[in-house]
Amino acid sequence: MNVDLPWRSPLGSLLMAAIAAVLCGGFGHARADLLLIGVGSVIGLGLIWPKVSLMTLRGRLVFEDWRTVEGKGTRARLIVTNSLSVGSWGLRLRGGEADDSVVNLAEVPG
Repeated sequence: MNVDLPWRSPLGSLLMAAIAAVLCGGFGHARADLLLIGVGSVIGLGLIWPKVSLMTLRGRLVFEDWRTVEGKGTRARLIVTNSLSVGSWGLRLRGGEADDSVVNLAEVPG
């Protein structure tokens, strides 16, 4: 089975539905254009929403120690705020180049 088929991803499935709606609207009934508008709006919202959701997040890093020595670990607190009234889901924070730590936040409430 070919894993590169277009309907293997959600976007590919929605694009196939949009193509079917165009064909049904062109050769069949004009009401299929409403289906095209619906599928197109779902595609548009799905492409735009993650960017809008990330643009409303703000982060502030606060260190608990005022002074430290190089090579010594220190505690830090990350404060994430969301200015959107709807929560942001599935935020993942990765460490730097030398650090492989990952923090997953299930939801940042609005």
